[in-house]
Amino acid sequence: MPKFRYVEGETYSQRAYFYLRKTILDNQYKPGEPISESVICHQLGISRTPVREAILKLEKENLVQIYPKRGAFIKAVSPQKLQELFEIREIIEPEAARRVGHIISKVELFQIERQLTEIKNTEPLDETKAITVGRRLHELILKELGNNTLIEFLQHLKVEIDRGCNVASGTQGNVLKFLNQHCEIIIALKEENGEKAKRLMTKHLKDARKALLIVRNERK
Repeated sequence: MPKFRYVEGETYSQRAYFYLRKTILDNQYKPGEPISESVICHQLGISRTPVREAILKLEKENLVQIYPKRGAFIKAVSPQKLQELFEIREIIEPEAARRVGHIISKVELFQIERQLTEIKNTEPLDETKAITVGRRLHELILKELGNNTLIEFLQHLKVEIDRGCNVASGTQGNVLKFLNQHCEIIIALKEENGEKAKRLMTKHLKDARKALLIVRNERK
């Protein structure tokens, strides 16, 4: 299980929620695996009540399924759905990248670029941070597009998209490859070269979908 860092001001319920959510999105649990309340209580040093509150919240996000008298289990996302989500992204995000080059916040782009460079130059590679910062780039592009209906639509799929990204990253080699691709996309956006940004985003998402398929086949 990942190392947990307590954030000052968090309630025990929030502490349990963020911890469990991270372990699920990082694929530390297998689909269908039960969540042991007693184990989580011991790991975090808290009582059962906040753990149960966290599990109820995760059920609303479709990350877990609760069965009466049996407990909570990790909810599976079908490989087919993950593939379809990447196909949707391949339609939407390259065009978004093409359109926002001249309006996207250069300040935020520089911040993301700096973080990615720091991650790339630090050993060992922080895979979780690389994935998180990479997602920030995708979210920034969609935000700057200014289509609130699209943002709301994708927000409903955020949990599945995040799980798909984590599965596709799979290995440290993939994480580094996608990190470099994100840096290339940022350069194209800073240059306000929309067509180049579109090509790079298309390649990035196609590579991620292929990686997802490979990882899924290896886990069968």
